[in-house]
Amino acid sequence: MKENHMKALEEDEDKIIRKAMKEYGVLDPREDRKRHAQLLLTEYDGQIYRRFIVNCIELTADHLSESQVRLVVADEKYCRQELGPLIDKDGLNYLPFVRAGTSNFWDIENGHHRVHYILHIRQDGTIAVFVVGCTSYKMNKDGTYDDGVDSAYLNLIAGVRSNPPPVNKAYTCADAAVQVAEAFKIDSTFGGLNPSGKFPERPGPGKLHVAFEALMDHLHPNQFLEKQSRGRIFNLWDSHRDGSKINNVTFADITNILATNDYDTGIKKSPRAGKLIRKNFLEHYDENRKAYIAITDTNGKNFEASICSALIKAYHNKELYGDENHEIVVVCEIYKPKTTMTGLSKQRRTAVTNISEWDSIIRDTMGLPFGFTTIIFPKQLTSRSDHGKTVLLSEDEANNVLKFEKNKEEGLA
Repeated sequence: MKENHMKALEEDEDKIIRKAMKEYGVLDPREDRKRHAQLLLTEYDGQIYRRFIVNCIELTADHLSESQVRLVVADEKYCRQELGPLIDKDGLNYLPFVRAGTSNFWDIENGHHRVHYILHIRQDGTIAVFVVGCTSYKMNKDGTYDDGVDSAYLNLIAGVRSNPPPVNKAYTCADAAVQVAEAFKIDSTFGGLNPSGKFPERPGPGKLHVAFEALMDHLHPNQFLEKQSRGRIFNLWDSHRDGSKINNVTFADITNILATNDYDTGIKKSPRAGKLIRKNFLEHYDENRKAYIAITDTNGKNFEASICSALIKAYHNKELYGDENHEIVVVCEIYKPKTTMTGLSKQRRTAVTNISEWDSIIRDTMGLPFGFTTIIFPKQLTSRSDHGKTVLLSEDEANNVLKFEKNKEEGLA
């Protein structure tokens, strides 16, 4: 019976792959030994484990969730400048891999950047993916299989190995810390390497727990071999045990934020390429809300250079439309956000203080009849505790918000 079951899995997988190759013009992932095949054939402790492709379906962004192996969910620059042009020119060579999650969600195991580019940057409605079963079967030397095991820990090892970084974009220590945190979350014993299931504390100065060392050997047999690198990875994991990851803020995210808050999204078509772009500040005006919409971030002097200077110049040239009933809404992304809510909240407080100071300058010093009234911070962590944040910037209310947030972090609220 078991032999018939395994033969059926192999035959069904072959049919699914061949059909996808014909329909989507993709390559056979089993032939990609350096990457995709490693998710289907995983070596662990001298044994080979086999997983099977069980379906090929098309999914929307609403039905996909990140099972990420990097600190930053997707490298936006890499997607736009390197991967995207290749996909637009040649199409997809390989379909991403997903596994069945919960509540009609599918977890991405391989192909995060492909998914991000196609669904979030190019904004296609769907993307075709291979569904991989969660069960792993140990392969014997004679070609037979042992009984299958449903091991999330083993699947994580396969996911990391099958996601080699692009050229010149090697995994960082922060990425490895995220992977270790995820491994501990799904199986605190590390597949038996850490029998107690307790956090593997350092046994002494300059030393690392044997279970942590063994896990690193499995995750990265050819990288992070130096004690110093592994020590840094452990310290990063120890500092942020929740494994929070950075969620890139996309064009679609900003559009959704504005639409959800009933503001004009400012989307228009580029006159040259015909692609959807957003109006520049001062051009982006909501007639119904009597509000100018400013999209900015905290990188260097971007806010001052692109928003404040434009505002002051327009007022000086008598090109600014509006009176005391008007407002300016700022959607502000934190540049290089911290991976903890405490750190991110502090960065947001700093941004509020800066924008509030500039509000006083343009109102009191320059004499503008209106100024910055609302700051909307998008969600930037995958942690459930980050829902984004909206701050109303009337002087008293802003001060109250800042005071409350500070007291909350200090345990006083």
